[in-house]
Amino acid sequence: TIKSDEEIRNSNKPMILVTASYDFMTIAPGISKGINAASGIMAVFDLSKFFTQLMEDPKFKETSEYDFMFVLTPGSFMNYELSGHFIDSLNDKIKERISFILSLDSIAYAEDLTFHFGNVNSKESKFAKETLVLLRETVTKFEKTIKFNKKPTAGTFHEWEHIRYSERGFFAGTLTSHKAETFENTYEKFSVFDNEENFDPAAYELNLKIVTEFLAKLCFPQIKREEKYLSDDVTLVNFNNQTQFISYLSQNPRIPTQLVTDSKISQELVRQMKLNLKNTKVRKIKVNNPKFYEDTPVVQKMKYSRAESQMIDLVLLAGILAYLTAVYYLFGTRAEDSKVKTE
Repeated sequence: TIKSDEEIRNSNKPMILVTASYDFMTIAPGISKGINAASGIMAVFDLSKFFTQLMEDPKFKETSEYDFMFVLTPGSFMNYELSGHFIDSLNDKIKERISFILSLDSIAYAEDLTFHFGNVNSKESKFAKETLVLLRETVTKFEKTIKFNKKPTAGTFHEWEHIRYSERGFFAGTLTSHKAETFENTYEKFSVFDNEENFDPAAYELNLKIVTEFLAKLCFPQIKREEKYLSDDVTLVNFNNQTQFISYLSQNPRIPTQLVTDSKISQELVRQMKLNLKNTKVRKIKVNNPKFYEDTPVVQKMKYSRAESQMIDLVLLAGILAYLTAVYYLFGTRAEDSKVKTE
C-alpha cells in the first residue's frame, strides 16, 4: 500500500485494489492463459510509483477520495483460485472498504482495449455505472476504443482474475489488450521479459497512461474529467523494471509453478515493490485442496465443474498406466513380428 500500516488502520476511506498475476515466470508461462505478455506486472510497478509520488504532494494526499492497494498474485493456471483465497484472508474492515478491484492483464499490445467485468450488486450499481462511463471517456480522450464485456460469475469456465472477486460481491473488472495466441506460441516463453516481439513500448506507454489517468480522475476530484490530465510528453514507464527482471530470469532457474512459500521470484517481486511502496507484505495462504478447471474443447461444451485434487491424481495415474500399456503392446508386437521373420 502507499500508506503505512498505521495510516491504513486509521483511514476510513474506500479502497481501490490494482492486481496482476506473475505466473509468466514459470517454466511454461504459456500455460497460464490470459497473462502471457506479463505487462500487467510492469503496470503495477509503474502505477505504484506514480501514485506514491503523487500522494507526496499534500494537495493530492489531503483530497484523495480513495486508498490504494497493489497486489501481485500467483495461480492463474488454477483459474485464479488463490486470488479468491487472498480476498477471503483480508480482515472484515478492509473488505468493507473495497469499492473497486482493477485486474490488469496484457496491456502491451496496440489492439483495442477490452474491459471484462462481473455482476454488480445493487449497492454498487451507481458507482459502477459512473466508473464505466469514466473509463470510456478516458480511453476516448486518448483516441482509442474500448469494448465492455460482462462475464458471468458462476457456472461457466472463465479465465479472468476479476471473476474471483465478483463472485464474492465486489465490483471488479479485468482490463486487457490481449493478443490472440497461436499454436506456435501457446507453450513457449511468451512474455515481455522473454521475447521482445511480445512487447510494443509505444502501445504499453499509451495504455499505461489511460489506466493512470482513469484512476487519477477516479480518486482526485480536483482533476477535471473533461480535460486530459497527462500530456503526450509525460513518460510513466520505468524500463529498469523490465531490465532487472530479464537479468534476474537469466541467472535464476524457473520452477513449474510459483506456489512455493518464499520462492526466489516472490522475494524479487517484494524487493521491487518496496522500491515504490511504503508498506509491502507477503501474505502466505495455505490451500489444503486446490480446485482445478479443465481446459479442453470437449469439456468447454459441457457445464464446467471443479475437479478435486485427488481426482486429478487418479486421472494422471490412469493416463500413465494407459501410456505404459500402449508402449508394452507396441514393442511386444514388434518383437513377435521380428521373431516370426527370423524363423
